[in-house]
Amino acid sequence: MKGSLLQDYLRSDEFRRARSLLEAGFARLGDFWGGSLALFLGAWHKAREDEAGNCILVTSCQEDADELLEELEAFVETGVTSFPAWDSLFLENSNPDPLVYGDRLQVLETLQGPGEGGSFIVTPVHALVQPVPDPRLLRDARLELFAGSRLPPTELAEVLTAKGYRNVPLAEAVGEYSSRGDIFDVFPYSHDAPVRLEYFGDAIESVRRYDPATQRSVPGSVEDRLELALIAQELGRALAPIPFSSSVYLATEALLLAGTPEQRTRYLPGRASGERIGTLAHSEGAGRGGSPGLTTRIEGDRVSGTKIPVPDGDIAGLIVA
Repeated sequence: MKGSLLQDYLRSDEFRRARSLLEAGFARLGDFWGGSLALFLGAWHKAREDEAGNCILVTSCQEDADELLEELEAFVETGVTSFPAWDSLFLENSNPDPLVYGDRLQVLETLQGPGEGGSFIVTPVHALVQPVPDPRLLRDARLELFAGSRLPPTELAEVLTAKGYRNVPLAEAVGEYSSRGDIFDVFPYSHDAPVRLEYFGDAIESVRRYDPATQRSVPGSVEDRLELALIAQELGRALAPIPFSSSVYLATEALLLAGTPEQRTRYLPGRASGERIGTLAHSEGAGRGGSPGLTTRIEGDRVSGTKIPVPDGDIAGLIVA
C-alpha cells in the first residue's frame, strides 16, 4: 500500500512541478497538511535514491522534529536520522542525556564517514546552533577493537570511566559498561545495541552484539570490529568550548525568539562556532527583587549603571538585553 501510494504520487503533475522547482535551486513550497509533507519527502527520497548527498530538515522546535521524524519513517524505510538538541544543562557539572548524545554523535560520525549519503537528518533549529566536536577530535578519539587485539579489561575500563562511561553490574543502557571475568560488555553512545567482548587473557577473542533485556548474545551477530568515539563527557572543552547555559541557551534562545533577521545573521554564527561568548542581561524592572536602585543604561555599544549579576557577563563578548 505504501509503495503503491508513493508510486502514484511520483507520477503526479504536482510532484513533477515541485521536484523541478527544487532541482532548479531555491524553492518555497507550502500548503502541506498533516502527513502530506512526509509523503512528499518520501517520494522525493525515492526519486533521488541513486543520488549522493544528505538532506537536512530543520523544524522550529524539538516537538515538530519528533513528529516529522515519525511521519517520515512511515514512507522512508531507511536513511532517516534525528539530530536532537541538548536539553537542560544549566547546572554545573550536569551531564548530557546519553540518548541525545548518542543520536548527535551517530549523525556526526555518519557525516564523516565514506557513506553514499541520501539520508534525511531531522533537527530543530536550536540544535544547529549548539556546538559540536571538532572533526579532528572525533577522528583522534576513536578506539578500534577487534578479535585478536590486546587491551586488558582493566585498561579498557579505565579508559571508558575517564570518558564518562558508567561501570554497572549489567550494561543495559547507552554509556554503560560491565566487566565480569572474561566477558566485557559495553553499550556505546553511537550504537543501537550493546556489544560483548569475549576475552582470552588480555586478548579479545570475539566481538558480538547481545540483548540487554536477556543479557544473552544474539546468534549470528559476530562483528569484525568495534569502534568507540570516546568524547562523551568532554562537554566543557570539546563539545562546547564556551559557557554552555549562558551562551547557548540564554543568548542564543533570546536571539532566536526576539532578534531581527539581521541580528540573527550577524550574531548566531559566532554562537554556533564557539568563537564568541554570549549571555542574557534581562530587565529586572524598577523595585523588583528588593533592589529599587538598580538602573542600567545602554548608549550605543556601552552599558553602564548597576544591575543584578549577569551570568558570565565579565567574559561575554555579546550581551543580549
